[in-house]
Amino acid sequence: MASKSKRGAEGSSGKQLSSKRKQVEIEEESSSFSEESDSEQSKLSEEDDGDVENEEINVDFEGQDIVKEDFHGIKLLLQRLLLTISVNISELVDIIISQSGIGSTLKVVDDEDGTVYGVTTIVDFYKNKGKESIKALCESLREKCKQSSPSHLPKLTSCLESSVCFLLNERFINIPGDVATPMFCALRNEIEEAKKKGELSKFDYIVLMTKGVKPSDTKGSSSHENRGPSSSKKKKKAKRREDAQIEFTNQEDEIFFKNATLSFSYCVTKATGFAISGEWDFDDVSMDTYRTVVIVQSSKLDSIIDEIQKIQS
Repeated sequence: MASKSKRGAEGSSGKQLSSKRKQVEIEEESSSFSEESDSEQSKLSEEDDGDVENEEINVDFEGQDIVKEDFHGIKLLLQRLLLTISVNISELVDIIISQSGIGSTLKVVDDEDGTVYGVTTIVDFYKNKGKESIKALCESLREKCKQSSPSHLPKLTSCLESSVCFLLNERFINIPGDVATPMFCALRNEIEEAKKKGELSKFDYIVLMTKGVKPSDTKGSSSHENRGPSSSKKKKKAKRREDAQIEFTNQEDEIFFKNATLSFSYCVTKATGFAISGEWDFDDVSMDTYRTVVIVQSSKLDSIIDEIQKIQS
């Protein structure tokens, strides 16, 4: 992962990510945001919509330090992630940018436009607990938990009231997953350096919000009154949809999920519309879109990153 000279001096991998980026239809997540301008909405729609032919192009990605010019790129990624959550995203991005030396943006090598294709960083909730955006985000997480998994609410509240950070690991869907390893390795080093300098709290928990899909519960044309083999086949397919687990957009998110102290999911299909998956062996499956909130102990971060390296090596 190529990056600025500062990271090379600190012993980061210093390698470019030469990958084939398969262009696919990106999940539509357009919605109305109170603070989003018309031009930003248009740009988001252009990036997320349209029928794109499947083709592979060689792209070299690199991780770069987060700078103020990344404001709008990071904001768009956060808006996609934080659908149905009322929070001042601009203030949240300002906090991310102000954390000098912590986190990376993912960009194409030698791209003069500086387009942000992904971001991996953390936000120190404890240090910024007085910020309205942090208060609103914590309150929204509690409300989502109360609605979807009320039994987890006491534990969630306890975690949020302790020393906790928000891990942001977001990128466009058509970016290859192998970019995660160098991004997380760089972040691990930066976290340790920031702690030594007193620039980051010694947090106990990490909060991660992930994106995923699951076969819709919509029953379609299947009916219990139908008879014959075709009806039986439809029932089996419907049962499989009911039993299916959420399929995470980012492969590495599943590792965090497996190591979670607690997790809960909520559906955002009303804001995104249905997605269509080709990964299932039954035809034309409508997929509900979800957000899954995952909380892990900070002591597990090293082993999680090691496992991410292992599965992507």
